[in-house]
Amino acid sequence: MLSGDNRQEWCSCGRCHEETEKEQKCCKTMPCITTTTQFAGTCLHLNTLEASARESLDYFGEPQPVVVPNNLLRKAGYRTYMCWRYNHLGKGNRKVAPSCVAWALRTAFPSSTYMGHRSA
Repeated sequence: MLSGDNRQEWCSCGRCHEETEKEQKCCKTMPCITTTTQFAGTCLHLNTLEASARESLDYFGEPQPVVVPNNLLRKAGYRTYMCWRYNHLGKGNRKVAPSCVAWALRTAFPSSTYMGHRSA
């Protein structure tokens, strides 16, 4: 639900968007984590995300595309953010990415469909 200043009531950084109840999570930092050079260099760096996506494809024996599509770059960005902020996560140990992070990645690497958070 939006407050009078068009921000989400559950958001304290000012950059979150309306999400499902499960995904109503904020980074709770000021300035927002997505405006930092660390976030840009870690989670939005195209060459790093492309290498990460290709490594995942290789690990699972998937064919390598000529150009890595945005949905795989975005997934690599989520994975990179979660490892950066929480160290190791995996099956049975999942966390919801903050809404501001999800929207920063969706803006940088748009596509027509989005998965949303999936529990382990």
